[in-house]
Amino acid sequence: MKLYHGSPKNLKIIKPQRARGYHEFENQKAIFLTDSLTQAALYALGKTLKGKTSFALPPNKLLIIGNEKPKEGYVYSVNIDAKKGIWDQYSYNRPIKTFKKIKIRASEYKENIAYVKTNDKLMEICINEKKKWLEKNGYCIPKIKFGVSNVNNYLPTILRFLIPKKGEWNWKEKILNEYPNLKIKLKKINNISEKEKVIKNFFEKKYREKKPNLKIKKREFEKKWDKISDEFFLALSEVIGINFPKKMKILKANVTLNPICPRYLQEYSFDLYHKFKFNQMVAVSMHEICHFIYFEKYREVFKKIKPKCGNILNLHLSEIVPSIILNEKKFQKIMKYNHKTYKEYSNVKIQRKNLVLHIKNIFNKRKNFEDFLIKADMFIHKHQKVIKKGLKD
Repeated sequence: MKLYHGSPKNLKIIKPQRARGYHEFENQKAIFLTDSLTQAALYALGKTLKGKTSFALPPNKLLIIGNEKPKEGYVYSVNIDAKKGIWDQYSYNRPIKTFKKIKIRASEYKENIAYVKTNDKLMEICINEKKKWLEKNGYCIPKIKFGVSNVNNYLPTILRFLIPKKGEWNWKEKILNEYPNLKIKLKKINNISEKEKVIKNFFEKKYREKKPNLKIKKREFEKKWDKISDEFFLALSEVIGINFPKKMKILKANVTLNPICPRYLQEYSFDLYHKFKFNQMVAVSMHEICHFIYFEKYREVFKKIKPKCGNILNLHLSEIVPSIILNEKKFQKIMKYNHKTYKEYSNVKIQRKNLVLHIKNIFNKRKNFEDFLIKADMFIHKHQKVIKKGLKD
């Protein structure tokens, strides 16, 4: 196929270089190419300014902060079979010696170069252009629709958490610590039906009292989330190596009285506790959204090969992964926060090291997210007896 490589240098041989990008595809050692001559030309021109530019593609645009003019660059036209990446990029892992060299001047691409005053403006344009590209190609940058959920929608969940069945994780203390009056009422009741009645009446009354406040919190959460929304979704898509499908265009966040915040994978929705501070709301939202796109990637990867782990072990892996991803520098720049996983996972020891650290080590050594999933699946399968025993204890 005919592809183009842009560079500010006059090269005799094009050699693979270790790149530093936002997506694992962009972080490999390779030669990066495009099927657009204009895109390669703008890249070559932009690289002559060293860090003062960015791209909004497509349409082909080079954005420059300030008013400095680019110097001459070069485009190398090649015919090779290369691997396609996520943003219309291609990579090739061997040196290229045969090519046609084209000298590039900024004067030839005036219509494709725009000047902006600040980095914030540059980012705004880039995000808008990426949105257009995603929509054109059947993807999206999701939006969260915040709402106040009627108490009857989540009362069954609260009842299950307060009266767990054998083998289920017990969230009772966490809920009752938030509602000490309910704790007192339940203390002397042993009959399950009577307990359920007391819990139901308590939360129905609490909902009527708190409904105006829940609506206020909903508006506050929505306003604050929108400031970081697009940047977060793009970063998450790049790390996991998959675009958000159109079926996830609208995700739902329900403000509730429940301090335990479950997610609903089939509905692409999750709950938020109304007493959350801003950073807690964002952290929980990020965590739950990780689950939605994680399972999309999981299905994509394990269509090709059969996973070694069953559904239960995979669910445990899916709970460990978000905190590892969200503590990465990319997400800490969006919001500084120490994302934690459930202590039950850290309590599981394998070869004197806890389970979470093992999974984190596999993540840090990944070639890409697919490589991580396959190796993490193998590790969980290999140590499943220890993991199951540790989680049961």
